[in-house]
Amino acid sequence: MIKRQRLDLFVLRLKEQVREAYLSGSSTRMERISTTILEIHDQNSLFMKRNRGCELELVEKESRQLLNLYSQILILKSRLRKQLFKIR
Repeated sequence: MIKRQRLDLFVLRLKEQVREAYLSGSSTRMERISTTILEIHDQNSLFMKRNRGCELELVEKESRQLLNLYSQILILKSRLRKQLFKIR
């Protein structure tokens, strides 16, 4: 349970990093965060296949949060690209 709570905090930190990366206009940082999110999601998928029990719901919730965050990153990266083309 403690591990899951730490990962919840990790998701919150990732959200903050995405926000900072978007505000700074760094698509490279957003790409690194995307990679991290996909790696965590893959680990969660493996965990869900192997385990059953009380942590399963938390892992599923975290996976949904990560996928939502990933889709937000894709949208923000698209906005950054559009802004760059408008500037040029």
